[in-house]
Parts: sequence; structure tokens; C-alpha cells
Amino acid sequence: MMRTRLLTGSVVLLGLSATSCLNPPSYPETPSIEFKSIRAEKFSQSAGSTPVYRPIITVTFKDGDGDLGISEDLPSYDPPNDFNYFIDTYLRNPQTGEFELLGGPGAFNSRFPPLAPNPDKKAPLKGDLNFEVRTSLLDVPSYTGAQMQFKLRIRDRALNESNTITTSVLTLQ
Repeated sequence: MMRTRLLTGSVVLLGLSATSCLNPPSYPETPSIEFKSIRAEKFSQSAGSTPVYRPIITVTFKDGDGDLGISEDLPSYDPPNDFNYFIDTYLRNPQTGEFELLGGPGAFNSRFPPLAPNPDKKAPLKGDLNFEVRTSLLDVPSYTGAQMQFKLRIRDRALNESNTITTSVLTLQ
């Protein structure tokens, strides 16, 4: 009798586990993001050149229908709405201690490719998105020790925009 209960309990638990694997998560169709991490990598553009910085921002995203990302094969937006990654870069002014917008609004906006394995199929999607901020404005050694901060949001192919997040402060070293 005890053996039957344990076996029945195991089968019920196994059944519940299998059912939870079959039910996809439910997220809103408007994407949402959370700040995960930020780091800067130094690299040299050529042998013997002065290393420059490339900030890399990681956000966690959720999207109910998985329509994140743009490629050459997928329809794009009409200009000026042809970006899906919106980022404002701020540099701390050493005299005032305040963060000031670097390069103007939208100067670092970009695109990221489709994130779903099958972009034509609507399905919930969750994961991490890494973005490398590439700009010649940071390609100078005098930025060593500078402090930066970023505000960003993403947009899906249905033009739904996520919430805006602010990164922690990044000190270039």
C-alpha cells in the first residue's frame, strides 16, 4: 500500500512537471527589460595602437510574442524608425559631478537581429541581450577613469516599446 502511494505520488509529480514544461510562459506582447550587467573591454584597432573602450551592456528581456529583432530578410521600419535598440550615453562631468548626454539624443541607437529561433512563429521569448556600444567618441585614451551611465529601451517589430532602464555607473579603467 505504501509502495503504491509513493508510486502514485511520483507519477503525479512527474505529470505535473511534464505539464509545466508543455505550458509556455505568459508574457505581455510589449517587451520588458531589466538591467543585468555592464562592463568595458579594451581592445586595439591595430597592432601598436592605443587601446580603446567598448562598453558592453547586458539586459534580460521578456516578450509575449517573440517579435524582437530586425534582419535584412524581415520587414524594417520606415526611417527614422529603423532602430530597435535605443540608447542614450551619459558621461560624468568632472567639474560638476553631473552626468551629461554624450553625442546627443539617439546618437547611439542601433539594431539587433531576430532573437527567436523561428521569427515567423509567435511564441513567448525570454533571455539576455548583449549590446556593445561602438563609437569613435570613446576611442581616446583620455577617457581612462571617466564614469559613464546609459539609459536604454528596445522595440519589437510591432513597434511596441519596452520600459526604459538605467545602468549602474561604469568607470573606464
